[in-house]
Amino acid sequence: SRRTCSAACSVFHAASSVCTCSTNSACCDWMRASSTRRRSAAAADACGLSALMLAALKDRIECVALLLHADPKAIDAADAQGRTALMHAAIGGAVEAIKLLAARGANVDAAGAVDGKTALMWAVVAHKPAAVEALCALGCDPDARELPPVDPPVVPGKSFEVGETAAEMAEAKAEKDAVMRHIAKYLKGWHEMRGADPAAKAPPMAELEAVA
Repeated sequence: SRRTCSAACSVFHAASSVCTCSTNSACCDWMRASSTRRRSAAAADACGLSALMLAALKDRIECVALLLHADPKAIDAADAQGRTALMHAAIGGAVEAIKLLAARGANVDAAGAVDGKTALMWAVVAHKPAAVEALCALGCDPDARELPPVDPPVVPGKSFEVGETAAEMAEAKAEKDAVMRHIAKYLKGWHEMRGADPAAKAPPMAELEAVA
């Protein structure tokens, strides 16, 4: 029944978000045996989030693997804001989930239908340098642009006819934000490397310097 399915999905979401990903964890054992896991992998909760998105956000890689095995198509599902499981992994700084999702076929350059943000952009917005590095290492496009704002603000000397790149997002807040400054410097360096050699691979990210 609809009520039974809804209850099963709610339990499934809870298991995905709290799982410790231990091989013997009770929640993963439950998901392996669950007859509802296929339909629950992409089923959304009241906030529009699927169990796969929550598992990716929390870097619960065993849960992510189980959910993808049950429903491979769930990898492309998006929430109400157009964010996929990979984008949620980027928001959570979930490096291992990012790598697993990419290995299973997630498009690292997929753009959200609502705002055009990519996983790299979400990693920047969420202040997740490790996620930025992981996505760049996987070959994402640092020069992709989000969609321009529907109702742009009036800022003297600035045009909003085109959306920002991930580097521009970081640079806009770099002056007062050490993490954004670190990310902006890294993305700028990689952009310059790609300009000299389009086939260049992203370099490792330097350690974030301590702020006195």
